[in-house]
Amino acid sequence: MSRSQVTRPAVAGGRRRRPVAPDAGSEAGDAASGVALGLDRQRIEDDLMVVRRGLAGRGEKVKLGAVSLLAAVTGTGRGRAAPAGRRWPIDPAAVEIIRLALADALPAVRQRAVDLTIELEAAGGEADALRLLLGSRFSDVRRRALGRILERARQPWAQALVLDMLDDPDAALRHEALASAAGRADGRAVQHHAWALTGPHPSLKLLAIKELGSRPGKAVRELLARALLDPDPRVRRASAQALALADAYEILRGALRAPYADVRAQAALALARIGDRAAAAPLLALVTARGVPADVGPGQWRETMVVALEALAQLGDPAAHAAVCKLLDHPERSVRSAERQLWGLPSWATSPPSSPSARGSGRRGPWPCAGAGRP
Repeated sequence: MSRSQVTRPAVAGGRRRRPVAPDAGSEAGDAASGVALGLDRQRIEDDLMVVRRGLAGRGEKVKLGAVSLLAAVTGTGRGRAAPAGRRWPIDPAAVEIIRLALADALPAVRQRAVDLTIELEAAGGEADALRLLLGSRFSDVRRRALGRILERARQPWAQALVLDMLDDPDAALRHEALASAAGRADGRAVQHHAWALTGPHPSLKLLAIKELGSRPGKAVRELLARALLDPDPRVRRASAQALALADAYEILRGALRAPYADVRAQAALALARIGDRAAAAPLLALVTARGVPADVGPGQWRETMVVALEALAQLGDPAAHAAVCKLLDHPERSVRSAERQLWGLPSWATSPPSSPSARGSGRRGPWPCAGAGRP
């Protein structure tokens, strides 16, 4: 029996059978093949129109049926089996309809469209199909893409897609991408953390610093040192604390000259805890500074002063006592309280001897800051 005598089975749903092409090798056969391809193209366009109308409907069953029809239209290679190791190209119109399904309001429809996108490698190949998913405005679609990317982490294109996920608009997805990618990477690999630390998301930077804090190595310390110059004070503080836990004292000594006061205070505190006298001069400069620097908010400056006071108390420098006693008149109560507690001064030491609180305190003994410019 020749191939021209074989009749293909009807398509599900009672659709018409594909026209049978005559034997090739004759003019009649060539003409009939052209007609068959034209009819085949028309059938695909008709089916895609049905899919588009189905996705525009309201019912979930109708939309899922439309996606199933789309799978039948695009997944069969127009009724012919593709050669081994190859796939039939997806019609551009079908790709646009897949985009519509990925943007559908119903989660079940979106998830079925995700399956179809991955199965068919829509948009040209596996990497392009995953990029198509990452372009969705729905986080559940992008999360499916992330899972697939991590499964294919050894592919040469996977690294770039993971880095794209670190800039995802959803914070939870960004964190998930960093944690998952870092967990699957080699223990010494920090490229994901480096990317996160150069991005615009403070919460992701804090997560990167937290993970880097438990890793050894020169590359890790260099990343943390660069984070000391981050515009976000939370990131700078976390980085300084991570360097202190890593005993990176050489970097911390350099941070005593950092442009940010909070970095200088955190670095000095870490050095003061090991008795490093290099912290004394920067700390005294901080606590004796007049006014709040223009680039520092009042709340941030208050926290910096408290850290500096704690560092001076850790250092135990008698020469600093006179300068620090002047802070008993500081307008911020938290600063006055921190100074009193860290230097072991009594509660009435936050007021001059002539104040009502001092007179009513029943204090005994000399004024703690006598000779330090106090009344």
